[in-house]
Amino acid sequence: MALANNLHFLFNRLSFSYVFDWVIILVFLAIAGAFSIIEPFKRDFSLTDGHISFPYNPDTISIPVLFIVAVVAPAFLIALICVILVRLPEKADRSNARALLWRRKLWELHAGWLGLALSLTLSLFLTQTMKNMFGKHRPDFLSRCDPDVPQMSKFISGGFTSEFLEGTSVLVTWEICKSKDGGAVSKSEFLDGFRSFPSGHCTGMYSPLTFLVLR
Repeated sequence: MALANNLHFLFNRLSFSYVFDWVIILVFLAIAGAFSIIEPFKRDFSLTDGHISFPYNPDTISIPVLFIVAVVAPAFLIALICVILVRLPEKADRSNARALLWRRKLWELHAGWLGLALSLTLSLFLTQTMKNMFGKHRPDFLSRCDPDVPQMSKFISGGFTSEFLEGTSVLVTWEICKSKDGGAVSKSEFLDGFRSFPSGHCTGMYSPLTFLVLR
């Protein structure tokens, strides 16, 4: 019963003092989600670029695994630390120590989860924004692209050729890709081929770990 009263007290306070923080987080999450729908900037590329010629493979670390490592595990660690290590200050009123202790633990838990959510949200927002702005090709881009090589001359955008060069340095536009309308891969996977940098896996891990270290 005491725990239920403490929860009621805590969430009563939070509904007024922290609602704006959670609204901001939801707004940034919505914007980041929108960037995954908006088509990214599409850089021109060379069909002989070895850096984007790797075979198409699914992610080594899947999104569900990343979610567990970057979200679930840090949230669990924060909860564990709050339950085990949080103590009342020495000068605190001891007449109702148990109730005050649980209120303090719950407040610290909320503050920890709020900070974790903010760090993850800002990381996702900045990552998605930069991915769409930069339009950097993934290492397996040509496999995703499935270029229409016989029609290459129609899509040349720049560069030059020379008998002293091995191959060609001619640049072509993204319209040469058969996958733009669904070919080798789905259209969403094709567009994701322009979102190589910065790495979402790296930033997704960096932000919660940095928050845990600083906290």
